[in-house]
This record gives sequence, C-alpha cells and structure tokens, in this order.
Amino acid sequence: SCNLGYQPACDELKKISLAKDRPSPFGLTVGITSEDEFKEIVKAKGWRIEGSGYRIIKNDIVNPDVTGYKVTGLPLEKLNSAYFWFFKGTLMEIEYRLHESMDKSTFYMYYDLLKNKYGNPSSYTKPELANGRALWKVGGVEIELYCPWVGGTTYLFYTDQDLYSKAAESDKAVYEEQTKEKAKSLF
Repeated sequence: SCNLGYQPACDELKKISLAKDRPSPFGLTVGITSEDEFKEIVKAKGWRIEGSGYRIIKNDIVNPDVTGYKVTGLPLEKLNSAYFWFFKGTLMEIEYRLHESMDKSTFYMYYDLLKNKYGNPSSYTKPELANGRALWKVGGVEIELYCPWVGGTTYLFYTDQDLYSKAAESDKAVYEEQTKEKAKSLF
C-alpha cells in the first residue's frame, strides 16, 4: 500500500515498528521522539526544563543542528541531572547523571535494574580499581552505564548511534565552516 500513495500512513507504521524494539524511558524513545513530543511529555509529567541551548563544539562555536535540554523533576533514584539531546529535531541521546558513593552502590543498583530489563550486557567492567562500564545494545540504541573509579557521579546514557554519528559529522562541518569564517577576519 505504500506504493499506492499512502506514504504518511506508511511512515507512521515504520515509526511505530522502530519504537516497539527500542528502550523508551518515560515514554521517550531515542531515535524516534521529536522535540515537540518531548516538550509535551515534559509538560504532561510535570517536569521542568531548566535550560536549553545548542551543543558547544569548541570554545564559542556551537552546532545549531544539536539542541540540548536540562530537565528536572524526573522520578529517578539518585538523579542529579538529566539531559536530552536532539539532532535536527529527533531525540539522539538521554544522559542521566546520578549521585554515586564510594562503594559504587548507585552503579550496582542501576546495573541490576538494567540487567533485569535487558539481559546481560555485551560488555562489562566492574568499578573496582578501574572505571566501571556496562554496555547493552537494544533495538538500535546503545545503553551505557559508566562510573569513573574516582568521582561522585555515575552516568547512564541511551544513545542512537546513527544519529550520534550524524551529529558528530555535523559538528565537524560546522566547526570547519565557522573557523574559516573567523580566519577571514584575522587577515
């Protein structure tokens, strides 16, 4: 039926099909959720956008294709801050920064929760005399739990690798373009 002119319906079915295989914390699906849908979910859940802006590439050069939001009010245990990154209007990455203690109990708690939900990680390093890291690959999304051996924060990322790669390419192009423009004014 897609060949018969029902493209909007086919696009919606493709979106639904992709979303069902992907992790969707709080109804936000990396690689699927639009910026507008994100704002509606934030409002409906009573969360608050504390700040937003373009991703800083280096110094004062920003990429207008990558927008980030700092959000508060999410009901996650040990949550310090939550960031949501969009590439050209599509959710590219969710980053949770979690309070960590010396015994790395937050890392272990979230590791157990993620393992129960997604099974064994594809790679795992225990946070003992090394940086702790667990990585799952689920439905085109990388879920990374990361805990520096020294420090008070554990990080939990949900990343669409395809969008992340495109954003990195965009960063490079924007940086080159902006530095060429700035170089012209030097001479």
